[in-house]
Amino acid sequence: MLDFEASTQDRPVPARDKATGELMWSVPVMDADPSVKAAAKSVAVKVISPVEPVIPPAPPAMAGLPFVPVEFEGLTVTP
Repeated sequence: MLDFEASTQDRPVPARDKATGELMWSVPVMDADPSVKAAAKSVAVKVISPVEPVIPPAPPAMAGLPFVPVEFEGLTVTP
């Protein structure tokens, strides 16, 4: 994620959490539930972390499928 107020075209500045100063990352997340409407299937989840989040490898039983299941711990939802 970029800090759009501090960034320029020649100098991108990463966004940081105002409370902790940690880097902020935007992770695209999809809901594979077929009952969810298309417009609600994808959301951007902001993650505060000193290092870029890495998607874990798919479990062997899910090899070849387009999704890797993840679990968010300590997630806070902000409108």
